[in-house]
Amino acid sequence: MSNPYIIGPPVRLPANFYGRVRQAKQFFEHLAGPQGQCVSILGVRRAGKTSFLQYVAHPQVKAAHLPNPERFLMVYVDVSACRSATEFYTRVHQRLLDELPGALRPERKSPPADAYMVESLLYEFEGRRVVVLMDEFDHLRTARFSGDFLVELRALTSDWNYDLAYVTASYWNLVQLGNLVGLPPTSPFYNIFYPTPIYLSGLSATELDELVRLPARRVGIEATGEDVAYVRSLAGSLPFFVQATAAIWLQYKVEGRKRDTRMITQRLVSEMWPYYEQWWRNFSDIERDVLATISKENQSAHLPYDEGEINATVEGLWNYGLIAKSGTQFWMDSQVFGQWIREISGHARQVTVPLSDAKQEIKAAAGVADGANPAEGRTPGAGPDESQWSPLMATVQEVCRRYERSAAETGVADETELRDQVTSAIKDYVGRSTSGTSMMYRETGELLVRRDGASCYGVLCARWTGQRSFLGSVDALLRRLSGSDTGATMVLLARATELPHIAQAIAGAIGQHTGYAGVDGRHGRQRFDYRLIRGQETSPDTTTFSILLCAVPG
Repeated sequence: MSNPYIIGPPVRLPANFYGRVRQAKQFFEHLAGPQGQCVSILGVRRAGKTSFLQYVAHPQVKAAHLPNPERFLMVYVDVSACRSATEFYTRVHQRLLDELPGALRPERKSPPADAYMVESLLYEFEGRRVVVLMDEFDHLRTARFSGDFLVELRALTSDWNYDLAYVTASYWNLVQLGNLVGLPPTSPFYNIFYPTPIYLSGLSATELDELVRLPARRVGIEATGEDVAYVRSLAGSLPFFVQATAAIWLQYKVEGRKRDTRMITQRLVSEMWPYYEQWWRNFSDIERDVLATISKENQSAHLPYDEGEINATVEGLWNYGLIAKSGTQFWMDSQVFGQWIREISGHARQVTVPLSDAKQEIKAAAGVADGANPAEGRTPGAGPDESQWSPLMATVQEVCRRYERSAAETGVADETELRDQVTSAIKDYVGRSTSGTSMMYRETGELLVRRDGASCYGVLCARWTGQRSFLGSVDALLRRLSGSDTGATMVLLARATELPHIAQAIAGAIGQHTGYAGVDGRHGRQRFDYRLIRGQETSPDTTTFSILLCAVPG
C-alpha cells in the first residue's frame, strides 16, 4: 500500500492541500484591494509556509478567490537560495523576464541584477499586480543582507507607474528581522505591510478531520472519529505533524495491529527531534520558560517576567499552533512535543495552566511572592551573583548608569568616552586586587583582565547595530578569554526609545549562539546574564556573560 500522506516535500496540487481556509481568505482580501498590500506570513518550521505560498499562487486557487485572476502575477523566490541582495534581485528579474510575452522575452538568461533593473522591468507589467512571494525570509539572519536591502524593497513599492506587493514567509516577525540587519524600529519599511500578520497556526477541527480521513479513504481505509482524535492528541494540529502521525496510525490500521502508544510516541519524538530542536533554539528565553511551565510542573524555575510579557508570549505561542486553549485553560497542542520538552528537561508530568492564573503559576514556580518584583528572580546555577567576577560586573554597570545620567544632561553620547570610563574603573579594580592580576587593552576594543597569564574577564563597549553584528561581537569577546572560570560583560549603547526592541532582539539572538547554555538572570530591563560555552572542540569552559544596555539620547 502506498502512503497517501505527504510528509516531506511541499504540497504542490490544490487537491492535496487541506485546511488554511481562513488564512487563504485573509491573504486574498489583503492583496485584492484597490492597491497592492504587503503581507507577512508567520509560522514555525514545518508549519507549511512553502506549501501555502504554492497553494495561493496556483491558477486554480486564484480563480476561486479573485474575480480577475489573470491580473495577478505571483513571483515566487526562495530567499534561502540567495546569498546576497544581488542574487535575490537576479532571481526576481529572471522570473519577471520569464513572464514577458514571447516578443519581448530575451533569449539569454538575466545578468546579475540590482533593484534598478527590477524596477525597469516592472514597467512592462502595466495593468497587472506583481506579487513577490518571498519564502524563507528568515534567511536575512545568515546571508549577506543589510538594512539597505529592506530600504530598497520599500522604495520599489513607491512608484505609481506599476503595481507591486510583497508577501514574506518566516518564523521571525519583520521587526525582529529588521533588528538583525540594523534597521531602526521606525523604518518606513514596516509601513507598507498590513499591520496584522497571517499566522499559519493549527488546523481547525474540521480541517484536521479531513486531513486524516480523506487520504486514508483513497487507499480504502475509513478512519473513525476515535482514530482522528488519537492522531490529533499525539500530533497536535500542524499539518506536517498530523500527516507524519497519521501515516504511522494507518500502518497499524492496515496491519490490524493494536496501537502501541508508548512506542509510537517514542518513535515520533525521535523523528521530530530536529524540528523541535530548531524551534527551541529560535525561541526566546521567555518562550522556553512559558512552554516548560505549561508542559510540566517545574518547581525550581525562576521566570523573571511581568504579567504583560507572559500573556503576550502565551498568545504568540497559541498563534503559532504550539499550545491549545479552551476558555482560559492552556495546554500543549501536541503530546509528542510536550514529551520532547519533558525529556530535554528531565521531568515527566504535564500540567494545565489557566491564562488568568498564568502570572501566579509562573510566580509560584519561581518562588516569587505576590507584590515582589519578578525582575529580581534568577534561574538556578552558578550565575553572576556567585561568580568571582560579580563585583567587577557591578562596577561596570555602575559606570554605565553614571554615563547614562551624564549623556541625558549633555545630549552627547560617545562610546569612546564610555570605554575610557570603563577602562578607568577596571584599572582601579585591578589595582585593588591581589597580585598576579593585570589589565590589557586590545586595538579591537576589548578590555581584558588577566590572572596568572590567562585572560579571565573581558569587557567590550559598542553601539547596537543589529543581531548579526551582536553575535559576531559575542564570538570575538569569547575568543579573547582563556583559562577556566571566565566572565565577560558587553556594554551596548542604544537609543532609549529602542531599548524594548533591542532587548527582544538580544533574547532572540542569544539562543542562536552555538555556545548558548542557558539564562542566569535578568536584572530589570537593561541587564541580561547568560551562560555561554567556549572551546567546545577542546576543553569546554562555561563563561558568565553579562549584557548591559546603556540608554543614550537620540
